[in-house]
Amino acid sequence: MKVILLDIDGVLATEETSRLPVHQLYAYPFDKECVNVFNMILKQTDAEIVLSSDWRLMYNNDLEIIDEVFKHNGVIKSPIEVTPNYGDREKDILKYIEINASRIKNFLILDDLDLNIYQENFIRCNINNGLLQDGILEKATSILTKEKI
Repeated sequence: MKVILLDIDGVLATEETSRLPVHQLYAYPFDKECVNVFNMILKQTDAEIVLSSDWRLMYNNDLEIIDEVFKHNGVIKSPIEVTPNYGDREKDILKYIEINASRIKNFLILDDLDLNIYQENFIRCNINNGLLQDGILEKATSILTKEKI
């Protein structure tokens, strides 16, 4: 399977949307334009979402509630899993990939943190622009559709 290890803040939710009013059941909204780009990535690659964001902790890893949050924000797919929590995003992602290596065909990490792992599979987003940075759609689809060597 193709997997997107997804952070939310700085990727789907930007600095601007974090200042918007929260929904009674959910945190502040995702940026609609970032969601459009993300939906295009999902459509073009048929990737699954694994949530690495701290939002997974905010919702106690409850995929049903997280599904509601994603649907409420217009994302066409919801996370199928969350990464483990070792208190460090890099460790969380490394462990998830290690445990699931036999199931993962390709993966993409989308995060606003400066991660020092899997650089060839990592796109660092900016908290102000999220997925609206130039070339992200093309780079993301390229990473997820490349053949493993």
